[in-house]
Amino acid sequence: MEPMVRAFRSRAAELGCKCHLLGLRESGLDPVGHFRARAAQFAEWIETVPKPIGLWTYNDRTCAALCGMCAEASVAVPEQVAL
Repeated sequence: MEPMVRAFRSRAAELGCKCHLLGLRESGLDPVGHFRARAAQFAEWIETVPKPIGLWTYNDRTCAALCGMCAEASVAVPEQVAL
């Protein structure tokens, strides 16, 4: 696990927050297929976590992708998921 992720989880625990880690699997597909495979993984995962929830990501590109994945999974941003 990356140091930034460890630090984030540690601080969240200090604040009494629970972290749910989404570990996306590699797909080995072309870029469009890869996105669709990750979107399917995200949709399965987002159903299992309590809402409302905040999602942390380390860059704007991933944040934008997650926003699209939320839309595909019919999860309301920012009502159910804050990015």
